[in-house]
Amino acid sequence: MRLILVPAVGAALVAAPVFSDLADGPPPGHTGGFGEPTCAACHQPPAASRAGTLELAGLPAAYRAGEAYEITVVSASPGLTRAGFQMAVRFAPGTALAGRQAGLISTTPDPLRTLLTPDSALAIMYAHHSLEGTAVQPAGRARWTVRWTAPVSSQPVVFHVASVLASDDNSPLDDEVRVTMAVVPGSIP
Repeated sequence: MRLILVPAVGAALVAAPVFSDLADGPPPGHTGGFGEPTCAACHQPPAASRAGTLELAGLPAAYRAGEAYEITVVSASPGLTRAGFQMAVRFAPGTALAGRQAGLISTTPDPLRTLLTPDSALAIMYAHHSLEGTAVQPAGRARWTVRWTAPVSSQPVVFHVASVLASDDNSPLDDEVRVTMAVVPGSIP
């Protein structure tokens, strides 16, 4: 986020945040998983909650080691015009590798709507919206698809996703945040 100087009452200048810098996605680590904050760290909710859903489509009942799956994040709400998301896939709590990256994520087949940002300190890859990916089509429904290649393991993995139902005013105000998670066990070879 950058700051710009804006005239205030009495000719003083005050610093005001410009949030358009985050239009191509949130900073890494805002899925709500493993003690992370969610998008609500920056986005402020509306006075009344909006009706809406956040779903993960394409998850297998149990993954097969090394197999690729197309996973779709679907954020929906009546009248929704802008939305964003962030997702990470890690080994589930209670496993020997808990919290570490589980498998590989790529933007295929949705490279114009979805981007990847690594958190090199944690060795976690985060999938998130691009600027083009904030557009809602059809009306009321936003979709982002990634390709997840399962790890060579049989340990359960957890998908953590946070999504913003935005007010489309280029500010962090009046934006609703939804979170979801899903645990997927590995199949026994």
